[in-house]
Amino acid sequence: MLIAVYPTCGTRPSHMEQFLALARQFENRLQIRVRTYPSVTNRPTSILCFVERDSGLMYLATGASEDLGGDVQAEGKLNFVFRAEAGLIASIQNEYSYQWGMALPIDDERARSIPTLVLPEGTEEGERLWREYRAHWEHDPKKPSVVIDVPSGAVTIVGTDGNQEDSPFKSVGLPTPDPLSLELARIYERGYLVSIDKLSRVPPLDAPLSPRLLGDEAERQAGGVKRTVSVRVSIFPESDLKEFEKRRKAVRDILEKFTFGLADGMRWMPYKARELFDAEMKRVEREGRELLGKMIQGKVDEFIQEKRDQLATDIRKMLEQLGRQTRVDDQLLGTVVSSLKERITKSQAAPFTPTLTFSPIGFSVTAGTTSDPWGQASSLLFDIAAFHGRSRPVLTSSVGFRHASQTWSLP
Repeated sequence: MLIAVYPTCGTRPSHMEQFLALARQFENRLQIRVRTYPSVTNRPTSILCFVERDSGLMYLATGASEDLGGDVQAEGKLNFVFRAEAGLIASIQNEYSYQWGMALPIDDERARSIPTLVLPEGTEEGERLWREYRAHWEHDPKKPSVVIDVPSGAVTIVGTDGNQEDSPFKSVGLPTPDPLSLELARIYERGYLVSIDKLSRVPPLDAPLSPRLLGDEAERQAGGVKRTVSVRVSIFPESDLKEFEKRRKAVRDILEKFTFGLADGMRWMPYKARELFDAEMKRVEREGRELLGKMIQGKVDEFIQEKRDQLATDIRKMLEQLGRQTRVDDQLLGTVVSSLKERITKSQAAPFTPTLTFSPIGFSVTAGTTSDPWGQASSLLFDIAAFHGRSRPVLTSSVGFRHASQTWSLP
């Protein structure tokens, strides 16, 4: 915590002593320093950084008001609270680190001895002139009236002729978001965009084999007809392979239970679902490792050696079905064994569950000839509605859904 003080500020020596007491009471959690500024017109910007517990994202609260709005509010002062992107966070950290390095610790007695100063009063004539100026500004008949919609906060400016004026944003081509867009933006910001790195998870235990090793061609074509052949080899029972694949692909099923669909391969997860989802992922990882250990039963070389004769028999049977010579030479068998060993070794080393990427996501109504944000938004809302046990709803207005005789607002 960095306390900024300047001439005539509201901070007093008594406040400094309270800060010192807090720093000593929470010495393992709180550090406080004091930074001075030379003049009343050189007041620093108030800023608060905090991390959202569920998501780990950083938010900023900043603005013109001292104490971040804890002081007596004055008209015209604005404070902002928003999620900060990585580049902005880095800039804030650099600036704050500079200010921190220029400050003194709160336990420095001289730093706490702040002079008690107040702003000097102006003359009566100066106050009269400013009062008259304000009165003209407030009662000017040319000034339009302002109408505020309390539920939405929307502001409408009505001219003296009774007609609604264009907002300054509309004048420069910046559209005002409609209520549905605002609700969607709030929903999007409560979760992550989740994607799967399929190459990071454990590979299948059956290994691909070139058909040429069995005397066949991988692909044949006659005009518009194409024939493709693929060969896979395994030394595990079919039942074990099914159990293994069931757990290897379980992540996608779990992800569908903890997320809502945006588009093909794109899922949205609420922040609050992350902890339970991580617990499920750990369970799948643990069960998959246990199953793999039971299937291999020891070292890979020894396991494959035990299966070598059965593997040669299976290859011979396949050659018989293809009408090829049935002798399995050492070169062919060695190639198959090498491929299986590489596949099983990778399975032991690679994570059983794939790596997931959790990215912040926002909703924007910007659309073009090749883009439209409403497709993803409708998929997300339909999934949310279905999750709550309702049948697929019909979008009938910009602020809610209606199905049959029921109407409910957006989550």
